[in-house]
Amino acid sequence: MIVSRWSLQGHCLEGKRPLPSCLQAGVPVALTGGLLFLIGWLTRPDPGPEMSLSDLFEYLGGAAMVFGVVWMLVRERRTLDGRARTLSDWSCLGWPDAGMVTRLGEIEAVVIDREAKVIRGRDLPDSVEDVDSVWILHRGGDLRQLDSFPNRPFEARRTAEAASRLLGVEYRDTTCNPPDIKTPSELDESLGQRCLRKGQPLPQPQEPTNLRFRCMESPEGLDIRIPRARLVDFWRPVLWGMGLFLAALVLLVQFLADDWMMMLLVLLFAALPLSLPWICTSWPASRLTESLRLTRRSLKVDSTLYGRHEIPLAELEDLFLRDFRENRMYRNYQVERYFPVGCLCARSDRVQACFGGSLDEANLEYLRALLLNRIVEYTRSD
Repeated sequence: MIVSRWSLQGHCLEGKRPLPSCLQAGVPVALTGGLLFLIGWLTRPDPGPEMSLSDLFEYLGGAAMVFGVVWMLVRERRTLDGRARTLSDWSCLGWPDAGMVTRLGEIEAVVIDREAKVIRGRDLPDSVEDVDSVWILHRGGDLRQLDSFPNRPFEARRTAEAASRLLGVEYRDTTCNPPDIKTPSELDESLGQRCLRKGQPLPQPQEPTNLRFRCMESPEGLDIRIPRARLVDFWRPVLWGMGLFLAALVLLVQFLADDWMMMLLVLLFAALPLSLPWICTSWPASRLTESLRLTRRSLKVDSTLYGRHEIPLAELEDLFLRDFRENRMYRNYQVERYFPVGCLCARSDRVQACFGGSLDEANLEYLRALLLNRIVEYTRSD
């Protein structure tokens, strides 16, 4: 799926492929073509009646260079028309292809689902990519994909909400537990207002036996401190890597003393790509500390991993658990591989704040219940 950035254009929702992905695709082709053209031009013999290999290099290199530049300039996009109920694919330099216009007919809902894909690596360890897909559900049960967002759940929800408003149909998020179902008029409703409107019983905070955070209550609100959990010992992979490197170096010096300098460089280039991701993910996990402050006005989150965020309570729409336990053994290059369960996500239309990654399931449920009850209390009093 080429479309990855969506914006509202009148009664249409338009997605464009961002420039960096175009550059990533076109630059190697253009550089390779330029190199072939330069080789052909430098090795060209005196002009003759017959075509030489240098001429062939020049022609192929020039064609590849032009193709790569055009590839960088191409903008591929997809347009969802809310009035005409059509989905159009645009290609080339912006001209529409009439054969790629699809009429959607009667639409029941806009649906989000998630699939954890295991990416098999030939030379590197396997990894996991969480792909959130946005679908258009027809009355007959048929699904048509609007877009997919690898490792970008926040962007997927913004796109799904915009499509739901545009089409005037239900919004269904199946990545939450339980699934989040809203009408277009309820998309901007705050979490506290939605709980009061539905009148459903709130989860009762049940303090776990091994409470992992401190909660201090004051007239202004709640102050919560989640101390360092030491999810991983950062120095263990570093020391293991240094030990293996030194052992391999000693063996190379003993058996290949004549050319040990070259072998040292080869060993470095082979070891760095394998060890750096483990070190880069274990460092933030080893120092993870977080603090939360909930007042009548906003929720402030300060995390050494996810940064600082503030969400006004009038804009806070969701507070849910994102579970990372699926395919955990393949999350080699993600800090979340060290989380016992997952993390809590507080979300508005503009900001998403994640926290609680170092907590187990009982502590996460207790923290969510504390925050949810206090948010509803503040909303009711206002």
